[in-house]
Amino acid sequence: VSASADAASDANESVLLGFGALPPAVTEGTNGQAVVTILDVAPAPTDVAPPSADVAPPPPTLVAVTVHFEQASYTVGEGSSAEVRVQLNQDPDRTVVIPITEMGQGGATEDDYSGVPASLTFNAGETEKTITVSASADAASDANESVLLGFGSLPQAVTEGANDQAVVTILDVAPAPTDVAPPPADVVPPPTDVAPTPSLVPVTVQFERASYTVGEGSSAEVRVHLNQDPDRRVVIPITGMGQGGATEDDYSGVPGSLTFSAGETEKTITVSATADAASDGNESILLGFGALPQRVAEGTNAQAVVTITNVPAVTVQFNRTSHAVPVTVQFEQASYTVDEGSSAEVRVQLNQDPDRTVVIPITETGQGGATEDDYSGVPGSLTFDAGETEKAITVSATADAASDANESVLLGFGPLPQGVTEGTNGQAVVKVSDVPAPVPAATPTPAPTTAETVGTGGGSFRLLWLILIPVGVAALLVVTLYVRRGRR
Repeated sequence: VSASADAASDANESVLLGFGALPPAVTEGTNGQAVVTILDVAPAPTDVAPPSADVAPPPPTLVAVTVHFEQASYTVGEGSSAEVRVQLNQDPDRTVVIPITEMGQGGATEDDYSGVPASLTFNAGETEKTITVSASADAASDANESVLLGFGSLPQAVTEGANDQAVVTILDVAPAPTDVAPPPADVVPPPTDVAPTPSLVPVTVQFERASYTVGEGSSAEVRVHLNQDPDRRVVIPITGMGQGGATEDDYSGVPGSLTFSAGETEKTITVSATADAASDGNESILLGFGALPQRVAEGTNAQAVVTITNVPAVTVQFNRTSHAVPVTVQFEQASYTVDEGSSAEVRVQLNQDPDRTVVIPITETGQGGATEDDYSGVPGSLTFDAGETEKAITVSATADAASDANESVLLGFGPLPQGVTEGTNGQAVVKVSDVPAPVPAATPTPAPTTAETVGTGGGSFRLLWLILIPVGVAALLVVTLYVRRGRR
């Protein structure tokens, strides 16, 4: 927002910003309006003489203060008054004059209210002043009237605080009947020295949360809180509006109001959702507050949305099952080795007595080229009776002449019965070791020999054989024979 510079003296100019007709499910927050006050800046004189050398030093620095309304909203009934407090955040240490602005809203004019001063004067040491706004009682039906209070052009070192505006809502009070008989002559008039009504404790009211969820056929507790003990009886009007097609047939339990007595700071609304067969997943309820009583303002969660969850109809049935002792099954080892032509025992174990008959399905998978021709003995299942915790599988490896060193069998478990789960070793590998075929024995082939005659005195001679090894390599074997005397 830009303000045009002009030479006119127009210190009370301002711009009121607000919201138009809001779309569904959108409501105004705390600051439903904003006032932009235009400060009048006098043009600088062109014939100002230069300052003399003996100009006094500048005044001391002013204490910076902020000014704000104690609350952003107030309520007053026709024929009554409301106290609107204006506060400084600290002692100004000087006299500070705060200009006050007022604007009737919803058709309100100066005939409908009074008591708004043009300014408030804070002396040194003062931090709070009170504006008493009185609403005129009339016979007109004008429920939307209110007064917007704000601040004018603030003096030096004074700035606006959080609540720089306050709305005083005027509640329409029905006029008293005109045909009431006058009081009898002997009625004692009320005393004139009645003590003034004590100041009401300011409280804020809010929902504990901004959103809740409730399933059809169930209930949700929505809590409403006051920020402190009201020290009096406070009636909080509650509003409820169905959204997403929700009607009063879809929910119940939203009261017209909640009553807090002195000492009470929490109340509960139990919202129940009706169970039906319709598919209506977007239903919800918007809860809020109506016109709040004097000295009661809305807190952070001024609204709460209760979303109704659509619950489909279900059919429930019970299966009668016996209680099964939970057990785990595993192989004793993760790997085994068996030579071709031999067997290996693979043990399968339960961690405890199953207390029933348990059938454990066994799976087998040949690996490294192994087929059912290379091994045998793997059953389709193992049956553990009550009290049994270990079974053995005897895996036999077939002996063959093939060179197949990488063959193995992977054992595992199939789908396990109820109450049975796999343990650590859920699989076991049985490696088949390749055993080579035996080498045929060498066959000696006689070769021509050289004989020596042994005399009667004894001696020796040598025989020569040529041995043919199956692999085709010839070797010479020398055998020395000893003959005793007298024998050949």
